[in-house]
Amino acid sequence: MATPERAIVQRGEWSDLKDGNLSLAARMSDDVVRLLIRQRINDGRLPRHRVIEVGYGSGVGRECDACGGPIEPDQRITVRICTEDWRTIRLHDDCFQIWDVERSLVERDAGAW
Repeated sequence: MATPERAIVQRGEWSDLKDGNLSLAARMSDDVVRLLIRQRINDGRLPRHRVIEVGYGSGVGRECDACGGPIEPDQRITVRICTEDWRTIRLHDDCFQIWDVERSLVERDAGAW
C-alpha cells in the first residue's frame, strides 16, 4: 500500500529524491493533504485539540507542518500554539482549514467512547 507521501499528486509532481525524502514541486491535491494530516494527527506530529492563533500573514518559505511543502511569500500562513505542549505550528491557510476539520473529527470520535 502506498503511503500518502508517495501518493500520486493531482496538481503537481514529486521531484528531487534526496536522502530518501521527497520534496514537493507543486501543491498537492486536497485529498493527499487530508491523508497526510490524518497521519500526522495520529502519530502526534499535529495536535488533536484546538490551538491558539498567534498570527497570520505571508509565508517566508518555511515548511508547512501539515503538508511539508514550503509556505511561499504569495501564500497565506497561519501560526498557532498548541495548548497541550506549547509547541508552535505553521500551516498554509488551506492546510489549516483541512486540519481543523480532521482534528474535530478525531476529537468527536474520541468523545464517542
